[in-house]
Amino acid sequence: VYPAKHKNIRTFVHVDCYRLPAGRHGVPGVELAAIGLGDYLADPNTVVAIEWAEKLPKKIKPSLTLAFTVASKASGRIIKFKKHPK
Repeated sequence: VYPAKHKNIRTFVHVDCYRLPAGRHGVPGVELAAIGLGDYLADPNTVVAIEWAEKLPKKIKPSLTLAFTVASKASGRIIKFKKHPK
């Protein structure tokens, strides 16, 4: 969790789900609730960046997806944006 210096965005939250376990009770949402992810997602003044979002419970829907693909060394990376309907 980082403070943001923007007139509308107060907080930037980074969540890395790569090693997200099945949860203490077998449910990933238990672990995510413990860090307050639901509160961050509901706050319009917070930007949440989630790596490995495909490991999240299906009920958490992204509003924007960024996909990074490594191309050749000469051309660098390819970044694709996908906006999801609400």
